[in-house]
Amino acid sequence: MPRFALTSKTTTPSDATSGTPAVSGAYIPPVGRRWLAAILAALFGFRLVFHIGSGPFGDEAYYWLWGQHLALSYFDHPGLNAWFLGLFSWLGWSPAVPRLGGLLTTAGTILFFAYWARRLAGPAWIDYLLAAAVIWLASPLVFYFGVLAFSDHWLIFFSLLAVHFFVLFFLGVESGRSRLRLLYTAAILLGIAGLAKYIAVLIAVAVAATVLSRPRLRHLIASPHLYLGALVALAIQAPTIAWNVANDSASFRFHFGRLEGAFNEASLTNAAAFVIIGVLLLSPTLVQPFFAFFRRRTGLAGADLWRWVGLTLFVISTAIFLVLSLRVWVHIYWNILAFVLFYPLAPLYLRSHPLFIAHSAIGLAFAAGLAANYVITPLAPLVGASNPDSAAVYGWEEISARAIAAEQRLRASLVAGSGFLLTAQFGFALRRADVVCVSTNCNQFDLWRDPDRPGARCDPVDARPPAGSRSGGALR
Repeated sequence: MPRFALTSKTTTPSDATSGTPAVSGAYIPPVGRRWLAAILAALFGFRLVFHIGSGPFGDEAYYWLWGQHLALSYFDHPGLNAWFLGLFSWLGWSPAVPRLGGLLTTAGTILFFAYWARRLAGPAWIDYLLAAAVIWLASPLVFYFGVLAFSDHWLIFFSLLAVHFFVLFFLGVESGRSRLRLLYTAAILLGIAGLAKYIAVLIAVAVAATVLSRPRLRHLIASPHLYLGALVALAIQAPTIAWNVANDSASFRFHFGRLEGAFNEASLTNAAAFVIIGVLLLSPTLVQPFFAFFRRRTGLAGADLWRWVGLTLFVISTAIFLVLSLRVWVHIYWNILAFVLFYPLAPLYLRSHPLFIAHSAIGLAFAAGLAANYVITPLAPLVGASNPDSAAVYGWEEISARAIAAEQRLRASLVAGSGFLLTAQFGFALRRADVVCVSTNCNQFDLWRDPDRPGARCDPVDARPPAGSRSGGALR
């Protein structure tokens, strides 16, 4: 494996004719190593407070219950997250247990950053790694989705690894040393990412576009191995496909149903919200470095090929969801893969001391606010607003104690809640997986309750509950 020193002037043929200036010079961090370590320690400190102190979000509890009903796949997403949560359940029902996966993928991502830091920064690799870790964790989007027991952190981690091996394979091809084991490793990792969330398919699209757009890779189109790799990734989706076949394509119909209205009148307001929320969650301080990522190559063959794939992925993913946002409401996490390939190279583009300090400050403020909001008290009422999602993580010990007493007194045969998120939190608080959801909206609870009529009981279109449906609970 060649080492890519930051002072190298190596370029690819495509880069050499681009006319754009290259990032060059030995890596010097924007702040000293002690400051980097202190900022990183503070970010991890706030994360630990949140990890241990916050009750489970509704979605976290929902996915946790999936893990107690192990299956090939599930209504909202493929099965990877639920399978891990089922494994973690052997450690108990503490709110901290479902979030262990986020710790594992965060540690794995930092090790991944270390791998590239050693090849990009040489003797300064520790400073580069610390800077990359701070930039990564100080981004609100990464911090939020990295700590929660959602599918996103698995998606991000395995997508990074898949692209890593694709890039190593492409580097070998462009230098005349094709190593097929790298291609098939990448295909396997891409398949695993697809078991986290369906949007991993965007990685495959970006990789295909990279092959088509780089002259020295284009001959791979005639190779059977690219197609065999695609078949490997697709074969790994067998559990998801089999589950949907057995359940009347319930998950597929749910996601396509969310796009209903895509041919309605365009809404510039939705599109503007998509862009603004994306910038805020990425962090406004990363806008300038991200534009530099677009405009300037690094001058390093490995990094520039990574950048090529990253830009291709960003353009494809963002274009798709920006167009969709003109017609339907697009959640920013649908576009999360558009940004993640920027971060391993981010220290090369975020060298400004004031900008780095500002980015760190925003990240620390976000982390502290998140911890305070979900561990100490909801912050919205302090400014005269309301946020039911924040309030919903509090008070479950008292609710569960009263529910257990009522169940014993009434000799109830059924424990139920209204709204699938509330019901999941109710079940988590009671430490039982047999709670029932009473709701007019289709969700995984319906498939558990009516297994003989999979997918037929309700229409998955608009399956999320309307505002206000979270409240209430019942014993029957």
